[in-house]
Amino acid sequence: MTNNEFKELARKCHDNTASEEERIAFEQAYHLMLRRYTEWDKENMRNEQTVEKEIYQSLMQKVANDQSNTSSAKNKRHFYIAAAVVFIIAAAGIFYFFKKDQQIPHKFAVNQQVTPGKEGATLVLANGKKIILSAVNKGKLAQEAGVVITKTADGQLVYEIKGQGQSVIGQMNTLSTNNGETYRLRLPDGSLVWLNAASTIKYPVSFYGLKSRMVELSGEAYFEVAKNAVSPFIVHTDREVVQVLGTHFNLSSYNDESVSRTTLIEGKVSLSPNASEETKQARILKPGEQGVIQFGSMEVKNVNTEEVLAWKNGEFMFNNEDIKSVMNKISRWYDVEVIYQSPKKHILIWGSISRFKSISDVLKLIELTGDVHFKVQGRRVIVME
Repeated sequence: MTNNEFKELARKCHDNTASEEERIAFEQAYHLMLRRYTEWDKENMRNEQTVEKEIYQSLMQKVANDQSNTSSAKNKRHFYIAAAVVFIIAAAGIFYFFKKDQQIPHKFAVNQQVTPGKEGATLVLANGKKIILSAVNKGKLAQEAGVVITKTADGQLVYEIKGQGQSVIGQMNTLSTNNGETYRLRLPDGSLVWLNAASTIKYPVSFYGLKSRMVELSGEAYFEVAKNAVSPFIVHTDREVVQVLGTHFNLSSYNDESVSRTTLIEGKVSLSPNASEETKQARILKPGEQGVIQFGSMEVKNVNTEEVLAWKNGEFMFNNEDIKSVMNKISRWYDVEVIYQSPKKHILIWGSISRFKSISDVLKLIELTGDVHFKVQGRRVIVME
C-alpha cells in the first residue's frame, strides 16, 4: 500500500465515508506503523512531543465541536479518530517514518509475562469446595440440590436443574475472577452473566421455592436476565439495589472506586441506592440510560451503550475518560500494579483498541495525548507527566 493510499484511507475514516473493509485495513496499517516506527528526524522536524500534542489537541477540539451537532450513532466514529490522527500524519510522511523490514525495540521494557486477560475464574460451592475452572476439563463439575453444574466446551459455567427442583435456601455458590480473568455463567433460571476481571458474584444454587432471584455482585458484570413475571431478579452491591423482571443491563461497582454505574441495554430496571433511607430515590431506567451512584446520591444520564459494553466485546473504549479510571481498567485486565510518579492531575483520554493487544500498544495509544507517559518495569506501570 502506498502513502497516497494510506492518506486516502485516513481521510475516509475521518470523514466517516469509509466502508467496513476500508476501516479494518486502516486500523491494521495503523497498528503496523506502531510496531515499526523509527526515531524522529530531529534535524528536519520540530520536537516530536510538541507536534504530537498539537495535532492531538487540534483534533480533539474538532471532535468536541462535532459532538454537539451530531447524533449518538454518528459519534461512534470518534473513537477511531484519536488513533487516526497519528496515522494520517504518518501516511503523509510528516510524523513517523519507518524502514522496511527493520524491527525497532519497544520503548517499554515490558515483562514478557504481561499478557492480556483470558477466560478463567474460581468457583466456590455451597460445601466450601473450591474449583479453579481454568484447571479442570469440560463436563460435570458437581451436583447440588438437584442442580448439575457443568463446564462447557466453550468455557461457560452452566447450572441446570435435573428432575424435581429442591428448596436450597441458604445454599450459595460464589464465582470470582482475578485480575486478568473473565468468565461466563448461566444461572439455574437461564439468565446469562458475563463477569469482568476482578469481580465476584454470589448466587443461590437454585432459585426453586424462592420469592425472588437475588444475587450479590462486587466488580462488573453484564446480565441478560430470563423473564419471570412472578419472581423478580435482584442484584445487590455495596452501593445499590437493581430490580428487574427480564432485561439486559451492565452493572459496574468495584470496591476500589467511589462510583457505581448501572446501564440499561434492553427492558426496564428499578435502581435505588443501597440504603434504607434512600429507597425513595428509586428510579426506573430506560434503555440507553445509566444510573450513577456516588456517596448515596444518584444521577441518571444517557450514554453510548457501545462504550459501556466494550469490555464484554473485547475492546477498550475511552470517551473523555479520566486517566485514573483508564489505568484501573488496564491494571485489572493485564494484572499489573499502577504507580503514579506525579500527582494525578485531571487528564482525559479518548481512543479505542482491542483488549487483546499487548499492553505496549495500549499505553502507546494513551501517550498520544502528550499529557502522560509510562515506564513499565516487570508487572509495574509507572505513570509520569
